[in-house]
Amino acid sequence: MKGKTVSSQSQGLVLSLLNYFQQEKDNGGPLLPLLAVQEVCNKGGLGTISLSTITRIQRRLSSNDNVLRSPGKKRPRKKSKTTDLSDAVRHNIRDTVYKMYSESNDNEQKHVTIANLNKTLKEKELASISNTSLQRVLPTIGFKYKKDAYAKMNSGWHDMK
Repeated sequence: MKGKTVSSQSQGLVLSLLNYFQQEKDNGGPLLPLLAVQEVCNKGGLGTISLSTITRIQRRLSSNDNVLRSPGKKRPRKKSKTTDLSDAVRHNIRDTVYKMYSESNDNEQKHVTIANLNKTLKEKELASISNTSLQRVLPTIGFKYKKDAYAKMNSGWHDMK
């Protein structure tokens, strides 16, 4: 069972087998407890359990005060609500970005930012989502973020030495 976890019920069965074969060995039985447990587990439908797994179960029981634990079920991650918008809302966002971009090219003053876009969407009552959600939705619609060369030039970093 490489890569598979052993449930706590199976671990309990392995421990009871281990105790049984340990008592048999103490009474003069010919079998070694670990090998006997491994053989019974392999033939008994528990799958192939290695010797290292059996010793790990035995160590875990002695250190954890008789508590056997197995990992919980792994659940798939939920799809975020922000990317789960309807097509109509996506089209409204896209059209608003295009409209704002064409207006910004005419004026050369106003930049299309997340805050400006969200403010425009809320004014026109097209979508009411947060700036963070809008930032996550834009790449799924097909927009990419670009740094503005003018903003980099005015930041003053080029003057520092």
